[in-house]
Amino acid sequence: MEAGYHKGGIIGCTQPRRVAAVSVAKRVADETGTELGTKVGYAIRFEDVTSDETAIKYMTDGVLLRESLADKELDKYSCIIMDEAHERSLNTDVLFGVLKEVVAIRSDFRLIITSATMDAEKFSNFFKGAPTFNIPGRTFPVETLFAKTNAQDYVQAAVDQALSIHASQPEGDFVSLRPLRYLSSVSVILSVLSQILIFMT
Repeated sequence: MEAGYHKGGIIGCTQPRRVAAVSVAKRVADETGTELGTKVGYAIRFEDVTSDETAIKYMTDGVLLRESLADKELDKYSCIIMDEAHERSLNTDVLFGVLKEVVAIRSDFRLIITSATMDAEKFSNFFKGAPTFNIPGRTFPVETLFAKTNAQDYVQAAVDQALSIHASQPEGDFVSLRPLRYLSSVSVILSVLSQILIFMT
């Protein structure tokens, strides 16, 4: 908004998931001191929290794709930001084609594609040599460890390993990845939390 892109239409920002569209819209509304649904809003399937004064609209890529069926040139938008573009889906791939056409037709239209991990050169080539830029961020060393043996009880093995790492390594963070079927019930999750809390006290 500070650059004035909203003056020619709405700034649309796509997100790959509904929860991201809603949570980012809420955060931006909060940070700009506006009520959600006024200057900042969101639209997901079956829910549209926008108004005539909405300047920034967060939405899923599916919502924008459906809008493009009724308005091929996306006339109500001055700018589209496709966030998390590396999380490709059928919707995003079709949307890239739609947006390529809009960019070719409308000289006033701005398209910004963002990703932390995508191959920028491929996207640049697809959009006829569109400029790219890299925003460097801080990176941290990551060490990946795998269990050497299979466990009879994956959940307990994960808890034991997490507590062992916590007790033996310097301060830091870790993530334990388990197939969802092993953490699919509230009772299992509460058991894991209980064991961690007991260890921490």
